[in-house]
Parts: sequence; structure tokens; C-alpha cells
Amino acid sequence: MENQLAKSTEERTFQYQDSLPSLPVPSLEESLKKYLESVKPFANEEEYKKTEEIVTKFKNGIGGKLQQKLLERAKGKRNWLEEWWLNAAYLDVRTPSQLNVNFAGPSAHFEHYWPPEEGAQLDRGSIILWHNLNYWQLLRKEKMPVHKVGGIPLDMNQFRMLFSTCKVPGVTRDSIMNYFRTGNEGHSPSHVAVLCRGRVFVFDALHEGCLITPPELLRHLTYIHEKCQREPPGPGVAALTTEERTLWAKAREYLISLDPENLGSLERIQSSLFVYSMEDSSAHVTPEDYSQILAMVLTGDPTVRWGDKSYNLISFSNGIFGCNCDHAPYDAMVMVNVAHYVDERILETEGRWKGSEKVQDIPLPEELVFTVDEKILNDIKQAKAQFLQEASDLQVVAPAFTSFGKRLTKKHSLHPDTFIQLALQLAYYRLHGRSGTVRLLALPQGPNDMKDKHCEPIQDIEAAMAVQLKTLGKEGSRAAAGSGEDDDDLLCSFALPVRRTLTHGADRVGPSSASGCLLPTQLSAPSGEAVGPSPGCCYETAMTRYFYHGRTETMRSCTVEAVRWCQSMQDPSASLFEQQQQMLEAFAKHNKMMNECSAGKGFDRHLLGLSLLAKEEGLPVLELFMDPLFSRSGGGGNFILSTSLIGYLRIQGVVVPMVHSGYGFFYHIRDDRFIVACSAWRSCLETDAEKLVEHTFRAFHDMMRLMNTAHL
Repeated sequence: MENQLAKSTEERTFQYQDSLPSLPVPSLEESLKKYLESVKPFANEEEYKKTEEIVTKFKNGIGGKLQQKLLERAKGKRNWLEEWWLNAAYLDVRTPSQLNVNFAGPSAHFEHYWPPEEGAQLDRGSIILWHNLNYWQLLRKEKMPVHKVGGIPLDMNQFRMLFSTCKVPGVTRDSIMNYFRTGNEGHSPSHVAVLCRGRVFVFDALHEGCLITPPELLRHLTYIHEKCQREPPGPGVAALTTEERTLWAKAREYLISLDPENLGSLERIQSSLFVYSMEDSSAHVTPEDYSQILAMVLTGDPTVRWGDKSYNLISFSNGIFGCNCDHAPYDAMVMVNVAHYVDERILETEGRWKGSEKVQDIPLPEELVFTVDEKILNDIKQAKAQFLQEASDLQVVAPAFTSFGKRLTKKHSLHPDTFIQLALQLAYYRLHGRSGTVRLLALPQGPNDMKDKHCEPIQDIEAAMAVQLKTLGKEGSRAAAGSGEDDDDLLCSFALPVRRTLTHGADRVGPSSASGCLLPTQLSAPSGEAVGPSPGCCYETAMTRYFYHGRTETMRSCTVEAVRWCQSMQDPSASLFEQQQQMLEAFAKHNKMMNECSAGKGFDRHLLGLSLLAKEEGLPVLELFMDPLFSRSGGGGNFILSTSLIGYLRIQGVVVPMVHSGYGFFYHIRDDRFIVACSAWRSCLETDAEKLVEHTFRAFHDMMRLMNTAHL
């Protein structure tokens, strides 16, 4: 990606949008076959047989009819999923979104020119603002390079949603307001909103058509900071964005009814390029431990974050920076791209401004003063207290594993992302398993000859993607474990799963209202059968940006092959060679599934589409989605392990677990290390992020030991 960001190009950022292929509708038979395969690790023979009957009945009955309707829908839409996904996954959800939906991460500058330093907040803030504004200008001029894998252009639509974008709460459904326009499309807002000590300021980033400089930005920031230090704090209206969505919508309506000027202020925040948040606190971070900074960017002062903004750029008093972003308009790969661009510019300039120190006579920032009353002030107080209480329940552990990294895994032809995913499966299995053996269904074993099988590319290709995926299979697929990291970096989706269930509008609530904490190991077994060690149903994000407005697909990492390997690792009678061979089978399965998901041949989004069609038809909840194995295997947003690869750069991110009894597990990969960020809820006594990370690091060593000694 470094090369793609640095090189100039005559291509326009959005020029390939109209030529991208439409999102395909997968085969119903194939999707159901894959679904049945995915539930096997969580079923005994009796349960699986029942689910198999339910699936057969669905395929031969209502499922076939819904599939035909879905195919008809796809004829009139280039992306049949886009609207459904946005509504079901984000806009219809009533759960407070700032903590439960948003993603966050630190800026990487602390690793080189900007280590923590008290008093550096304003000076560094002016420079990081300027680089972000330059990125905005490049995007406006369509000079940001098109992302490609193996020469294939990827969808760039999400980059339109980065600047001047905001979610607006609704009583039953939220909406997204996007004010961004390219230079050819017309006027686009150019002001920045600054939140400091509960107050809101705005200033224009352009003066006489040119970006204002870091010295001029420093003047603005200094003015705001000094004003807020010597005067009382503001009401902190931003804290309302942390509320349950319907409550926030009603509070917003009431706020507007108090004074029409309040609506104008809200719209100026909504249309701003982004929000620049000035925190009074400092954030601890080192290259070996990201734990505190990740917790603070996700759970910091709610009066200086506008939770609905697509981009909150956060500054701390010790010159450390980060971001907090609404997940609805785009996936985190957009923010990774911005963060990397800014980090490269700071490296190039040694973290300093080397231009003119002249400051033009530019109007000072304008404060947006809200008219409030006792009701609004009480709402703000309640929202802030509730947010901080829930935030205090979050455990975040984010150390660096420094014994080895991508360089060594690729030496053994092991894809580094799959390496981490399988290590996580083993870690969860060891941590949350019980004595005994899982009654895994009898399944065909892999071929004896495993030579290069863990690097085998997929063969079956949809007609619409035949030419492109042929190139991808050779140059950019996960099969090419030794491929360049530029392609690897773009292949990962950087989408962070959201904490909710997607089954027919039933939303998973926060930990404060959780009635209990039930892990799969605690599920009752039929006929009094003892429950043994349980695998962790796992969501890994796959990207579908080969297609028009493509975003993500679910890749279920807990495969039969992965569980069989975990069992062998706990079996004293299994030889190192047997453990290695079963690990390589698990690698092969994972890589094949990831390729298929990226090619539009996953099944979770397909099943979601069919369920939403049934809902639109007025049908009752279908038996397929009421089956216990559907939710036990992760369906309906019930994944115990919610994971995502952030990339191969110096960028890390974090979100909360998808379910109260689960984990969030996000990571980035470097040549010499793996950085992981694991989250869990303290109120769930069964989960422990620190222990899961410890077991994952142990698994890294065990896996490498297999590759080094299994031939003996």
C-alpha cells in the first residue's frame, strides 16, 4: 500500500465505479451446503440430522421461492445487499452506537517522531490536521490512487463517506447525511468542528481557496484551548450521541424545538469535514502495549466526541492521537488508509512543519452555542453517566507478540492471517474447553498428500468474475502466501464487526441489561450427554470490494478442520506429524473459504437477504433461523469471537465484542511481530481478554514448533 499511496497517477479515484461487476447472488444449494458444513463443529449427530432436515425442507420449499425473488431483485440493483445491509446492520439498530458500533484506533506516530510528550498537543495537532486536510483535497480532486489487487480495481465508494458525513438519529431508523462532493461534482463543505471541554467551535479550512497552514491552524487551536481553559465548560451536548438511538432522536427533536438556531448548529456539525476532539487527559502507549490508548479512544470523554460522525480525530494532552468513527457509512479500511497516509507524511517531514511561519489575518473560530434547558442538561448528565458506566465494564488488552511475525510464517508458506486465526481457535479451545472430547461428527479426512495444499487456490469462479479472479488467483489470492504485502493489505477488509444480532430486528443490548453470560460450553446437551470442550464460533471479515459498492462478507473461521486440529493438539497420543498435517488441512480450508467469500460466494449475507425477503413478504420467522444451531454457530450476530485483520501497516484498531459472552479480537501483522487487541466485558465472569491473549501467544509458538520439528 505504501507504493500505491505515494505514486502519482492519472487515474481518477472513482473512475472505475460504473464498470465494476454487480454483486452476484450465490447459488442457494451451495450456500446451504456451506451453512451445513459451518454448523458441524457445534452439533452432535442428532442435532445435525435435525438441522439437515430443516435445510432440506427450506431448499425444497420457501427457500427456493425466496431465491427466485432475490434473483429478480438483483436484476434491478447492482448491489442487491447494499440497502438491506446498511439498514439491518446499522440504521435500524437501537442499541447505543458510540460504544457498541463505532470502531477506534491510535495514530502510529508515537512509534517514531511523536512519542508521548506533555504540552505537545497543540503544535502536533496543527500538523496532523493539515495532513488530514491534504488527504481531503486529494480525494476532492480524485487524486487518491484506486485500490487494486492483481491489477483489478476495487470499489472506492466508501471513501466518499469519510468526510462531511454524519449519522442522524431517527425514532425507528437512523439516516446518513453525506455532504461530500468531488471538485467536478460541485461545492463541498470545508469547515472543521472542534470539541473541547463540552463546547463546540467551527472554522473554515480554506482561506481564499487555499488550505490554511499549520501555523494558522495552531492559532485556531490555541485560541480554542485557552478560551476553554479560562472559561466554564460547555453543556456537552455531544454526550447525547452516546444514548440509545430512539432516546437520542427524541432528545434531538426536543433540542431543535427549543431554538431553531440549535438545528443550524447540529447541521454544521453534521456537515463538517470531521470533528477534532481535544481531550484534557493523557494516554499511555508504547510499541509493545497499546492497551490504554485503545481503551481511551473507544471510551473517552463523551462530551468531546460526536459519536455519529464518520470521523472523530482525537488529540490527548501528551501529544498522542487516535480516531473514533461511526461504522455505518464505511468499513475501517478507509480509516486505515487515511491513518497510513498521514503517518507517512509525518515520517517524511520528521514530524515538523517546514514551511512558512506567516499567519494571515483569518477570522477566529466561531463557537456554536446551544440553547438548552434543565431537561436537556439532565438528559446530557444521564447519557454521560450511562456511557461511562458501560465503558468501565470494558476490558481491553493489546500487547505486541515480538518473537516472530510475517517473515517467518511466509518462510513456511503459511498465510499470516490464517496463522493468527487458527492460533485464536486453539487458544479459545484451550481456555474455555472442559475435560473430555468433543463429539465431532464423522467427517471425511483430507487427502494424504498435503504438499502445498494449504496454498491451493480456488477453482470454481462465477462467470461475471472469471477473467478477474483468474488474475486474482495467480497474483493476489490468499493462496499466494508469499505474495506482496501491498496486495495482501488490500485483500483484508478492515471491517470491524458490530455488536448486535441481525435476526429480524432483535437487537442485542449492552452488558448492563444482560441477564446472564452463557458460553457454548454451558449449553445443555440432549439426552443428558456430557458437554465437552467447545470451539468458538468465529466471525472473520472478508472483503467484497471487487463488486459495485461491495463491503464485507462473513468468513466463519471455526471449521471442522480447525476443530479437528485443536483436538489433536490436546491429544497426548497424537504425533507432531499428525498435528502438523491436520493444521495444514485447517490452513487449506480457511484460505479456500476466504477466497470464496471475497469472490461473492459466502453464505451469511445470502441467508440474511433471504430472511429479510421473508420478512418483507410478511412471513413468520422461518424455521431455519429458529434452529438452535443457527445461533450457536454464530448466525444472527451471535459470534463468540468477532475478529478482523487490520492490515500489514502500523495501524491498530478495536471494537467491543459482538455478544456479551464473547471477545473482540483485532490485529495487524508486521514482518517481525503481531499486534493484537482483545476486548471483553468484565461483567461476564467466563471471559478474560488477558488470558485469551496469553493462550494465543502460546499457540503461536506451538504452531511454529510444529513446522520446525514435525519432520523429525
